[in-house]
Amino acid sequence: MRTLEAKSKGETKPTPDPIPEPRKEESSNKPEWLDEILESNRKLAEKIEVLEKGKATEDKKVLAKKAFDDSEVFKALAPGLKERYLNRFNLDSDISFEDQVKDFEQEYTDLVQGYADSRDISGAPPVGSSNQEATDAEVNDIVG
Repeated sequence: MRTLEAKSKGETKPTPDPIPEPRKEESSNKPEWLDEILESNRKLAEKIEVLEKGKATEDKKVLAKKAFDDSEVFKALAPGLKERYLNRFNLDSDISFEDQVKDFEQEYTDLVQGYADSRDISGAPPVGSSNQEATDAEVNDIVG
């Protein structure tokens, strides 16, 4: 009822005072050399963080390469292919390097088997079991 009377009389509701913003520390209280030191420390901290991340990445690469080199499947793999597999490691993954190597081994085995299947390669070529002896002419043709 009171608000109706206020509206009819043309009274306006008083607006609350705006909330004052917290006072920021004035930079004039700090000497200029302190700002320079703080900025220098911030830059150094950033550089250290970059170096630590780089070192951690290099350490992970070494562990990944060791896990890869320990694999019997990849012992005879061409160097170029080894590099390709090494570049495929996910260094930030929760999956261990050994498990990643196992996945690579399975993939490699599947590729080799798929190639062999598509070429109808079923193993070692048959060894001749002929009861006939080679003639001198056949031997000379082979030996040359």
